[in-house]
Amino acid sequence: MSGLANKAIVITGAGRGIGAACARAAAGLGASVIVNDLDRDLVETVAAEITRSGGRAVAHACDISDWSQAAGLIARCVDEFKKIDGLVNNAGLYQLAKVEDTDEAMWRRITEVNVLGSAFCLVHAVRAMKKSGKGSIVNMSSSSHHGMLDMAPYGASKGAVASMTYCVALEFENTGIRVNAVSPRGATRMAERGVAHAIASGRQPRGGWDRQPPEQNAPAVCYLLSDESAHLNGQMVRVDGNTLSLVGHPTVITPGVRRDAWTFEDVCAAFRTELKPAIQPMGVVYGTITRVPDPEDA
Repeated sequence: MSGLANKAIVITGAGRGIGAACARAAAGLGASVIVNDLDRDLVETVAAEITRSGGRAVAHACDISDWSQAAGLIARCVDEFKKIDGLVNNAGLYQLAKVEDTDEAMWRRITEVNVLGSAFCLVHAVRAMKKSGKGSIVNMSSSSHHGMLDMAPYGASKGAVASMTYCVALEFENTGIRVNAVSPRGATRMAERGVAHAIASGRQPRGGWDRQPPEQNAPAVCYLLSDESAHLNGQMVRVDGNTLSLVGHPTVITPGVRRDAWTFEDVCAAFRTELKPAIQPMGVVYGTITRVPDPEDA
C-alpha cells in the first residue's frame, strides 16, 4: 500500500529511534523524506539506508531550535521536492531530575528544543503549506504532560506541544492543513534513561519499555500524514504496545457550582461538598475516571 505516494515529508530527530523508524516507514509508503537531526553522520546513514531500499531520502543536519536553521530545513524540502506535504516534529531533548535539582540551563535547553524547535518548524511549514492549500503536521507529545515524577521541565515542554497542537489545529480548521499529535512509547535511549532513573530513585519503572520497538509508533504517524486521516484535526493519538488510543483534551468538568457572588467560605463549602467528587487524580491516568476515591471512604 503506497499510502504516502508523492508526499514530501520532513521528519526531525530522525537520526535514530522513533524518528528514524518513521522516516523508513514513510519512505516505504512512497514518501520522499527529509531526514533531520543534529548529527550529520546519523542522518546520512538513515538517508542512505532508505535510498538503498529503493526509497527517496535526503539528509539535512541542523539545529531546529534556531529560527533560521528551522526555516532552512523546510526550504530544503521545497527545493528538493518542490513542495512540503508533511512535517513530523519528533526532535526532542529529555532529562530527568527532581525539580529542586534542575537549573536554568536545563529548563532553557529543553524548552528551546522541544517547544521552540517544534514551533519554528511548524511556523515555516504552514507558511509553505498555505501555498498549496494542504498539509499535515504531526507533533510528538508525551504522557509526561499529564504528570510524571522528576519530569517537570520535560513534561512542561510536552504540555506546551499539546497545547500548540490544539491551538494551531483550530486556526487552520477547514483549510486543508491539519495538526495532530502522537504520544509515543518505545524502547529508545530516552526510555532507557527513564528506567535507569526510576531504579536509581528506588521506584519500580512501568514495564514494557524494553519490549516495544520504536517502529511500533511509525504506522500511526504515517496514518496521520496520509490522506486516509483527512478527517482528523487537533487529535492526540497514544501508541502503547499493542494498544492504540485517543487522548482526551483538557476540559472543564461540569456541572460547576454557581453562586451569585463567591466568598472564601463559599469556596470552602463547595470543595467540601459539590466539587469533592470531581477532584482529579495526580499523574498519568489510563481509562475513564468516574469518581475519585476519597481517603475518608477507606
